[in-house]
Amino acid sequence: METKRKIGRATLLHWENYDDATKIRLLDILRSNARHKKTHGPYDYDWQKLSSELRRGSSCIRCGGSENLCVHHIVPVSESGTREKANLVVLCDSCHGIVDQQQKKLVTLLGDWEVVHLLVAERLGKII
Repeated sequence: METKRKIGRATLLHWENYDDATKIRLLDILRSNARHKKTHGPYDYDWQKLSSELRRGSSCIRCGGSENLCVHHIVPVSESGTREKANLVVLCDSCHGIVDQQQKKLVTLLGDWEVVHLLVAERLGKII
């Protein structure tokens, strides 16, 4: 990150000294980088913002740990899961892997994500 700041400061400092072709090339590079950095689909900027918000000051709902937290969709996005808080839980990486595998086993046995959602949500204390 510091390298990016140094490059940015140097570019601004010398901007007036660059010829038009160099300025155009630099702007094209910045636009290209911005396009490649954008995320689309279920894990876009809004998701990153929501995920960060949910993890901030939280702990794993399963083990209570506070390291390497992620937000888990009880019903996966690939199965029409939503970003509603009722479908989201904060888990540490270790518990996330365990819960994910258990969910896959349940859906294989039951074949119904709605039932799996209820079972997993209840097990994780998400049903009030």
